[in-house]
Amino acid sequence: MAFGVFTQLAALAMILIMPGAIQKKIFVWHIGFWGEKTYGWHYDLMFIVMNLVILFTDGGRRVLMKQKRERHNYCSPPLGPSLIVQSVRA
Repeated sequence: MAFGVFTQLAALAMILIMPGAIQKKIFVWHIGFWGEKTYGWHYDLMFIVMNLVILFTDGGRRVLMKQKRERHNYCSPPLGPSLIVQSVRA
């Protein structure tokens, strides 16, 4: 659960920073995915995925500043019991 102000903005910033950390581990320090004597870059990749979840799920249920988004409902609304009975009677 994310709680705070600008949660999605912080997640976006971390997503932009982490590829640089992964690049340094792979090409400069020559560390593998899991790492041999140290931590590999698997955690950094997982950190990007976790921040993508925060970014695309509006930061969680309990955030202080909720973004207003227009949600388009392209599917028809589900039929409730009253609508089904009315359509059968007609």
